[in-house]
Amino acid sequence: MKKIIIPILILIIALLTLTGCAKQSVCGNNQLESGEQCDNSQCQEGSICENCQCQTIPQLPALPEE
Repeated sequence: MKKIIIPILILIIALLTLTGCAKQSVCGNNQLESGEQCDNSQCQEGSICENCQCQTIPQLPALPEE
């Protein structure tokens, strides 16, 4: 029974790898992958890429005039 299970597991892992099912997106590798809005620099002006999601840059409050 063990002799059959190991080759089947190897085959399943190989098929998952070849079809891309085992691949997960990696934040910060400069490649826009599934589930990512950005990967370092693909956000519009006025936003930054944080945790592979575009976030609006917070604006500082205006200083009071003297």
